[in-house]
Amino acid sequence: MAWMAEESLPTASWQLAAAVCQAPASESGEWVYAIGGNGEGGVLAAVAGYDTVQQRWFARPSMPTPPLRACRSDQPWSGACPGWF
Repeated sequence: MAWMAEESLPTASWQLAAAVCQAPASESGEWVYAIGGNGEGGVLAAVAGYDTVQQRWFARPSMPTPPLRACRSDQPWSGACPGWF
């Protein structure tokens, strides 16, 4: 499968956490979630969901507290996120 350009995230960020899960009950397919990260203003509380069927991003409710060094795993807690010391 070749890479292809898709719609950009609504909030530019880096060092964010990402997760893939089934779409919300009213949708179909899977969603990719972009969670937190760093942006021009510092640590972000922003959450966005990418609908793989509609191929577009949707802003989701922001987190009440921006996470610093957020990570996500489907494995039991190992004590640290990979690559972070």
